[in-house]
Amino acid sequence: MPSSDNAVQGTNDSSSLSKASAANLGYFQDSYIKYFTSKKVRRSPLINRGYYIRQEAVTNTVIQFLNTKTFAGIEKQVISLGAGFDTLYFRLLEKDLKQELTFLDVDFPTVISRKVNCISAIRNHKIISEDDDKHRLDPNYFLAGLDMCQPNFLKNFLSILNWAGMSRYVPTLVLCEVVLPYLDSDKYELIINNITKIFPNLAFVAYEQVLTENCFTNVMLQHFETIGTPLRSIVKWPTVAERLNIFSEYDSACDKFFTCNMNEYIKHYLNEEELDRIDELEPFDEHEEFVLKCWHYILFIATKGLCSMVEYPQSFVPSPKSFISGNLDLKLLAMKPYMCYGHSATKFGRNVLLIGGFGRSPDGSDSRVKDIKCFHPDIVNFKPISSEIPLELMHHTSHSISDTETLCIGGRKSPRQINSDLYLIKESMKENEIDIAEIKCNCHKELLQRWRHAGDIITLNGRRGIFIHGGKRNGKIISDPIIVWLDNYSIEKIEFKTELPYLHSHTITAISNDTAVLIGGLAKSGTSSSAVYRLNFKESTYEKILDRSICSRFSHTVHYLNDKLIIIGGVSYDSQLPDVSVVCLNRLSVLSNYTLQAEEDTRLAFHCHASVLVNDNIYIFGGGGNYFSMENLQFESSQSVLLLWDSLQASALPEIVQFIENRVGKSGRVQCENVSMLTKSNHKASNFDLAISGFPLPSFTVHSNDLLEEIARILKPGGKLHVVEAITDSRTESQIASSLKLSGFISIEKKSLKIEENLLKAYQEHLKANNLSLNLFTSSKPNFEIGAKIALKLPGMTAPAPQQTVWALNADDANDDMDIIDTDDLLDDADLKKPDAESLRASCGDAQKKKKACKNCTCGLAEELENEEKSKAPAPKSSCGSCYLGDAFRCASCPYLGRPAFKPGEKVSLTDTQMKADI
Repeated sequence: MPSSDNAVQGTNDSSSLSKASAANLGYFQDSYIKYFTSKKVRRSPLINRGYYIRQEAVTNTVIQFLNTKTFAGIEKQVISLGAGFDTLYFRLLEKDLKQELTFLDVDFPTVISRKVNCISAIRNHKIISEDDDKHRLDPNYFLAGLDMCQPNFLKNFLSILNWAGMSRYVPTLVLCEVVLPYLDSDKYELIINNITKIFPNLAFVAYEQVLTENCFTNVMLQHFETIGTPLRSIVKWPTVAERLNIFSEYDSACDKFFTCNMNEYIKHYLNEEELDRIDELEPFDEHEEFVLKCWHYILFIATKGLCSMVEYPQSFVPSPKSFISGNLDLKLLAMKPYMCYGHSATKFGRNVLLIGGFGRSPDGSDSRVKDIKCFHPDIVNFKPISSEIPLELMHHTSHSISDTETLCIGGRKSPRQINSDLYLIKESMKENEIDIAEIKCNCHKELLQRWRHAGDIITLNGRRGIFIHGGKRNGKIISDPIIVWLDNYSIEKIEFKTELPYLHSHTITAISNDTAVLIGGLAKSGTSSSAVYRLNFKESTYEKILDRSICSRFSHTVHYLNDKLIIIGGVSYDSQLPDVSVVCLNRLSVLSNYTLQAEEDTRLAFHCHASVLVNDNIYIFGGGGNYFSMENLQFESSQSVLLLWDSLQASALPEIVQFIENRVGKSGRVQCENVSMLTKSNHKASNFDLAISGFPLPSFTVHSNDLLEEIARILKPGGKLHVVEAITDSRTESQIASSLKLSGFISIEKKSLKIEENLLKAYQEHLKANNLSLNLFTSSKPNFEIGAKIALKLPGMTAPAPQQTVWALNADDANDDMDIIDTDDLLDDADLKKPDAESLRASCGDAQKKKKACKNCTCGLAEELENEEKSKAPAPKSSCGSCYLGDAFRCASCPYLGRPAFKPGEKVSLTDTQMKADI
């Protein structure tokens, strides 16, 4: 795990890119953020909306403080602790709010130094003075480097205040935007105590995380843990009420408080016109994840002295809810989980058909599910069913019109690719197969184009039909009630005396032939409906029969049983919800609520699920939101895995880590690292068995040679690397493979990955390329350390045989007593006489006309004569007699080899090269 300081600083870079993504799309105005980001990215709509609501809440709170009439004409101060690359000061300048204002940014010295370098690129904004880690920009803007975790924080902080000329007594707003939860609880408490003591006129504003009782809590905690920035203090003060106690238990305590979570902020401070503007910016269909995320972020304001005169709106502190535990029998079935959401489930004889959704495909990839699965309640087992027409639909409805027929209506493949046909599913004569017929509608076909709608089977004037209402079309919430008649599959538009509300992700449940109940849904106002309506189709009327916060939900399911409505799951803007609520229609009251747990302290995700009532038993399938699969990768027990991430969704990374941990076992380990921080971290060499980069999707990381070389350094010999990267005209497969080879990787393999349409659009817009694909590259580090030596085996070369040491002395003879002959005694006077030239001349062949070498010639004459004979040898001639016919009739040594065929007797010129021997 990277060091805590490095990881926290890494969140600044990621946050700046996310703010730039939202600003580029028009969520808010920020013309300065581009100077603080080195690249242009496009985050998912969920992340863009999250940063939009964060920017709105924080910025409007600061502006409200500066515009307070009580402070008109007097000095005001804003101090941003953990400011990072936030551009709040520059945005206040654009709104002409710098009068009588002194602004101070405080963060790690390295972060402030980088921020100052970025500011130097902004025209008309230059650094006036610098002093170590303190910088002055403009007369009233100061930046200071200070580590809040250091023991001498208070002393250094007071020194910075004196350097900036800031007063302890003027109205001061201290802003902590997602900062304090990263600190230990004692440091959190110490900073709060010191800040409240220093400033008697204080407005302390914090935007930070809290814990709730829904399923997103564990996902959020694990997410921050896996990226190396655990929420240390949030465990001690998990709720809003416990945060209030910190500010009220000291002698210098604050006396006025305001708090609300982001769902409450949206509900009370964003009007319908603004919500419509946001909806038009980009396709968005992650409503459930957004609501769950907003429950976990709060805006907290504590004031004292003059700052308590600021008129903030009323506080919205959610009261804790205790759900009644009833005698509901929850049976956890012993089977593999059905990992899917946005699908539908319907009875099909004695079984249940599961159609569409987004989840696990048979090939192990995560995408829209093509295959239909059949669930057998008796044996608690899933069975795949094949068909000729794939139904890759999400957020559609399916209705059992007989024991052997099901009708599929609406749904989408992407927010811009909407289904406008009916699909009739019938039992096939072949085993494990079904027949799907596509029914083309000629009349009112456009009314079928919708998703996230609701409907059920009714009988009106003796005709059976499926009533359909609401949903989304072209990004807009609609009403458009219709009936699909089952006798001829015609479509009829239904008019009620009073227009039905505009809703999506709600439910309609028939309670009699011509009566149904409508519950919940997401309204045009951006909030969840708390009303329960009774629809009378015979009279074409409807009435509200119940309005309770417990019914305020969407993406739930409802079943009618024994005059009771059993409501399962859903999410809400208004309150935390139980997993199951039972409403009595006779009494028009909520009888009981239930919380379901799969295991201790683990809440299940009951939204975007499907459920079916079979013989008084309710079966719940799937649910949740975006998740990620890594089945394409291979893991081994006890492996040490490094997971490199870039852009991510909060719910994706923890599930990936959990998936890998299950594969590597307790003896293995999983470590996460922001890919931009890898080269700055001090990882040991040869530390990991496996490295994974490019997950979760989308990831726009370009794996440079420096990055790949660092990965190769920290991988063990023989370790593997899995990299996902987009292939475009400017970034080809060969370039990526070449980078891997140059970085030291071998055994490079490529596999194409399927990509969802919304992800494809994100890649296309970010990379400015229409033609692209997503590939998984698998490679290995050589099985030796850097600096190791190995003998090269070159082709055609063999090791020379060891030479015999004929005259070598044996070491055993060193002490031999036998006398050694003196070589000088073997020579006489004639041998010692110096020879002259005449005596050395060879006598062979001198008296002959023709030279002739001796039999055992040692003077070199034999070699000389042999070379002369070779030079006089005639040119090779073919004796086969068929050379003129071409190469097919020529031998290997033929001088005409390679020449075209010729006529017998025709003169053919041969080059010197052709006449030379090959050896």
